[in-house]
Amino acid sequence: MNHHQKENVNNAPVSNTKQNDVEAQKQLLQEKYMEYQMFEQQKKAIEEQLQTLVQQLQEAMNTVMVLDSFSAAADGSEVLIPVSNGIFAKASLMQEQKVAVNVGANIVVEKTVDEAKQMIEQQIHHLSHYQKQFEQQLDAMAHHVKKLEQELTKLIA
Repeated sequence: MNHHQKENVNNAPVSNTKQNDVEAQKQLLQEKYMEYQMFEQQKKAIEEQLQTLVQQLQEAMNTVMVLDSFSAAADGSEVLIPVSNGIFAKASLMQEQKVAVNVGANIVVEKTVDEAKQMIEQQIHHLSHYQKQFEQQLDAMAHHVKKLEQELTKLIA
């Protein structure tokens, strides 16, 4: 009899099947738990990206509202210009139908309020599209994580 086999009370060898089953179950549990952790981390990352995207979307919508108020303002209207977070400077609006727009690489071009608003509305459209994609990914991941939780529960029980 080899060292992997044991004798039972009738002196018949007991196979290692139970021990192999326990080891296989343990291995499966570890694999499922690692998969669960990986999906949880990915889910958190997508949630953070979604939160950032929602903030950008809100900022873009606020920008459209500000541009709308510029359109309604007359020359010489007093406005508050944001200098920093929570710090504003008073200024007089000189040319209400034009705004300076940073188009990238520190290049600023003059655009009409309507052109700037149209540009921001396109950004809102794209951001909304990405928001839907992230929400769909989150739903799929949440479903998969729930399935893994159920599998883990069965393996533990």
